[in-house]
Amino acid sequence: MGSLRLSLVLISIIAAAPMAQAQPADGATASARLTLSIKVDASAKGTGRAAAGDMAYAAGDFAAALAAYGEGFAATRERAFIYAQARCHQALGHKDDATAMFRMYLAASGGATLKYQAEAEAALGLTAKARGAVGGLTGAATAVVSTTRSAIADVGAGVYGSVKVALAASVNASARAEAQAADAAYGAGKFEDAATGYLAVYARTQQSIALYGAAQAKAQAGRGVEARGLLAGYLAAQPKGKFAKDARTLLLALGGSATLAARVAVSAKVDAAARADAKLGDKAMAAGKFHDAAAAYAAAAAKSSASALGYAQGMAQFYAGATADAATTLKAYLAAAGTLEFKASAEATVRASGGA
Repeated sequence: MGSLRLSLVLISIIAAAPMAQAQPADGATASARLTLSIKVDASAKGTGRAAAGDMAYAAGDFAAALAAYGEGFAATRERAFIYAQARCHQALGHKDDATAMFRMYLAASGGATLKYQAEAEAALGLTAKARGAVGGLTGAATAVVSTTRSAIADVGAGVYGSVKVALAASVNASARAEAQAADAAYGAGKFEDAATGYLAVYARTQQSIALYGAAQAKAQAGRGVEARGLLAGYLAAQPKGKFAKDARTLLLALGGSATLAARVAVSAKVDAAARADAKLGDKAMAAGKFHDAAAAYAAAAAKSSASALGYAQGMAQFYAGATADAATTLKAYLAAAGTLEFKASAEATVRASGGA
């Protein structure tokens, strides 16, 4: 894992390079993109996800391919999965996300040759001069390093390696002992134990910083599905928080997008009998108290048949890390009759929850 640590300096060199305009996946453009296959590049640990992603990509289901490749990266931290996700975003017309992931791929360090370097550089529209500068960074371009340190915070960390997580000083005193134990477990590489501890801290305090800690621990444990939900929850609660940039970067690497952190407010869309509970749910969602929000929306749903309440409850569950429950709740919402205002968001969240 250490040999794959993200080379943040490289990002600043190519950041100014324009990416070729991503086009919708149709006609000749789509045909050209149906050739992606990274199964041969994946280790045994990632072969299954790579094969699933390749199959979905060949079928033109780029969203499903993206999710599979993201889970493959979570399990392996292998560069090819990042490149494949960039291609998925490009095929979906997600220009900004594609640009970020092509850069992320080119930033992979460790001395190994990047198999798809030429393709990634072409997608970014790098000139020959820029490619020379990028190549120079793989050597000893120390003069550049000193001028690009300020860019590091804007890029994010913990993608190819792990970031230091120590949250005990930032949580309420009532949960500090649990947070200290979680911090210690994380530092010892016991990531599942750390995730359990941080989730216990969140259950006690509903402080969103604990979601970030749990997300990092789940990601390091290779649990991409759970990490996606927790990262989205942290970003929904703290879009400009201390760890927001890192959270967005990691979420992207795991097959997600910051768009998963949707703002949820549905009280204006429900019957008068359920409005008070729905307002409580909306208030809790805005405060990042997703357990309280899920309970309030469930109480509202007992008094109203408004389908929006199912969507809101499912999103609250997703943000709190209950991805299996979220998938079940959101599938029920999608199966409801009538016009579904939040259909696109629900479908994306179900996919991110591993439920589709």
